[in-house]
Amino acid sequence: IWAMARGTPPQLTRRVSGTAGRCRPVLGPDYRCALQTARLWGTGGGTRGDAMSSGGQAAGQSVWTRARVRWVAVFLAGLLAAILVAEVGLWVVESRLPTPLDYYDKRPQDLVHGMNRIEAAGVHSDITFVGTSQVARGALPRVVRKKLGFDWVENVALPGAQTPVVQRWLLEEVVPRLHPKRVVWGVSSIDFNGGRPDPVIDRYDAARATRPGFIADADRMLSDHLALAKYRNELRDPVKVAGALRVGQASKQLEPLKNLLGPMHHDSSRHPNLNRGYQYLTKSQLGDFRVTRRYIEAFQETLRALHKQGIETLVVIMPVPTGFRLAHPEGPAQYERWKATTIKAARATGTKVLDLDNTEPDADFPDFVHLTKSAAKSWSALLADHLAQIGWTGSAATSTAAPAAPAG
Repeated sequence: IWAMARGTPPQLTRRVSGTAGRCRPVLGPDYRCALQTARLWGTGGGTRGDAMSSGGQAAGQSVWTRARVRWVAVFLAGLLAAILVAEVGLWVVESRLPTPLDYYDKRPQDLVHGMNRIEAAGVHSDITFVGTSQVARGALPRVVRKKLGFDWVENVALPGAQTPVVQRWLLEEVVPRLHPKRVVWGVSSIDFNGGRPDPVIDRYDAARATRPGFIADADRMLSDHLALAKYRNELRDPVKVAGALRVGQASKQLEPLKNLLGPMHHDSSRHPNLNRGYQYLTKSQLGDFRVTRRYIEAFQETLRALHKQGIETLVVIMPVPTGFRLAHPEGPAQYERWKATTIKAARATGTKVLDLDNTEPDADFPDFVHLTKSAAKSWSALLADHLAQIGWTGSAATSTAAPAAPAG
């Protein structure tokens, strides 16, 4: 039985040198015959009787090797055939499958597709907004574009984009595609919380498109050429794939280039569960709040890298309500300490800072963090006026006086 488990071929009644007659079958009562058969095929032990004919052992070993090679060849051929069939099948139905998520969130993936189209058109951004979802929902490019007279104003802010995320996202993905002349980085204390229990940079680094290292490069190369690698995560849910194949994907009309990199869409009504939203703010976004060295260094290194490329920069302290300040573990005083630290760190790199954290009433925040749609429109106009005051205007600017705000 042991010989069969080791892959002994089915000829279990061969003549053995030094024995008379033929061996009984291995499953028979004579264990000696089984032992001799096992030794014949090179699987025996080192007890008495090993001095069998060397020719018989060599022949048995040769047969064993050829059988194993044949089995491996057949297996590999079958595996290759299965892969080819599956690959061709995925090519046929690829248009009906959902687009694989290669980034940590759908927004960066959509933004990359939009930036690729803008880059292909040879466009360079006049002003690019970055930051967290506070910026993604609060800064409206269309309003700023109209007020300042620029042709190209883009919002590429990401949900949860703390400073290490912005560092990678801006320098590796945005700047090489948009070649911005100016960057506005809207920040709040969430961006610098190195004690957050669920740091977004971990999810960013784990995504296929942004995972660092040689293995990640190989994975991306395979995904570019093999549908099986590209859709491997989706194929793990056959029910979902079957549903997608039945429904298919609705055809989408191409958006105009100027509409591609706009704000995140959101419901302007008050958050349906304020208690849950406040718990998420206090336990996750501001949980165990502390401004760590890594997050400050990521902030400063990014600003210096932008300056080195000749890109003008402005840091904007985003508006927040009273409840946001109170949500810090040590209350509003901790928020104020963060703000002082951030302004000092930005100015140390030669970057101007615009403090707008008290420019919106509490009623304009439906969830303690984001502005309503109407408030975002008025705040974006206010921001544009401040940008005009520092000379960031195009050829067709419409000037409106703005109240003074701390900057420097």
